[in-house]
Amino acid sequence: MPSFEVTIEVNEDISDEMAAELFALGAEAIEVRDREGLKLPGVVLPPDGKTWLICGFTSENREEFESFLVTELKDTPYPYTLTKLELRDDTDWAHKWKEFYKPLKVGDRLWVVPSWEKAPEDKNAVIIRLDPQMAFGTGQHATTRLCLKAVDEVLLERKDDLATLKVLDVGTGSGILAIGAALLGARHIVGMDNDQVSVETAAENATLNGVSTSCKFSVGAMPQAEKALGGPYDLILANILADPLVEMAPSLFRMLAPEGTLVLSGLLTEQAERVGQAYQNLGLALRDHTEEEEWSALIFSA
Repeated sequence: MPSFEVTIEVNEDISDEMAAELFALGAEAIEVRDREGLKLPGVVLPPDGKTWLICGFTSENREEFESFLVTELKDTPYPYTLTKLELRDDTDWAHKWKEFYKPLKVGDRLWVVPSWEKAPEDKNAVIIRLDPQMAFGTGQHATTRLCLKAVDEVLLERKDDLATLKVLDVGTGSGILAIGAALLGARHIVGMDNDQVSVETAAENATLNGVSTSCKFSVGAMPQAEKALGGPYDLILANILADPLVEMAPSLFRMLAPEGTLVLSGLLTEQAERVGQAYQNLGLALRDHTEEEEWSALIFSA
C-alpha cells in the first residue's frame, strides 16, 4: 500500500495535542521537529515558535486520502498549516523516527535507552528500554523527564516501603513512568490510559524491561475508572494536560493514600498556579514545583 508523508506546522504549545489528533486519524509514525534539543547536521528546522509534525500514513488513493485528511482536520480546534503531502518512494518512513532517539540520562540514576541502542557503561545506571511506537512518552519531552526525576526522588525516600508501595500511572502512554517506578524497586504498579494502542504498547515495553509482573495496564478514563482502580495509592503520577488534571482532581485526591505523594505534569508553567490551586483546595500540600523549559511538574503530599 502506498505511503504518504504529511507535514503539518503548528504553534509549539499545541504540538502534543495536534499530534494526538493525527494519531487518532491513523498516523503510523510522527516525528516532532522543533528548535529544542539536539540539532542534527543537515536537518532543516521550523521557524521560531513553530513545530513541524512530520507524519506517515498509508492509503490506497492519494485523492481520497487528501480529502479525508482535510475533512477530518476541518473541525480541529487547533490552528495548523498543511505544508506538505507527498508520496514516499520507500516504505521505511515508519522506522525513520528511530534516528532521532538516542540514550538519554534523566536525573541521577535513570537512563532511557531505545531497544536498538547500546546501553551506557555506567554501573549505577537504571536502564529503561523503550520502544514508544505510537504512544507518548520517550523521555524526550520535558514533562516526562520532570516526572521521572520525581519518581526517582520519591522512591528513594521510601526505599524501605518498596515491597508494599502501590503506584498509579494515569495516562500511561508508552508506560515509561510505570516502568521506571518498577525498575527503581516498586512492585505494585497500575497504568491506565484511554487509548488501547497505548495500553498495548506499555505492556510490550514492560515485558521488554522484565517488569511485566509488577506493572498491570488497563484502558479507562477518569472519573469513570475510579471505582475499578480502587486504591489507595501511595504514589500517583499524572502526566496529562492542565484542564483534565483540574477535572480529575477529586478522583485523584480520593485515591491517594494518607501520607501519599501525587505528581502532576503535562502543564505549562503559566498553568501551574491554576492546576495547583485545584488540589490545594482539596487539602493537599504543595511539596515542590519543578520546571524545565516552559513546562512544570507539581508534587503534592497528602
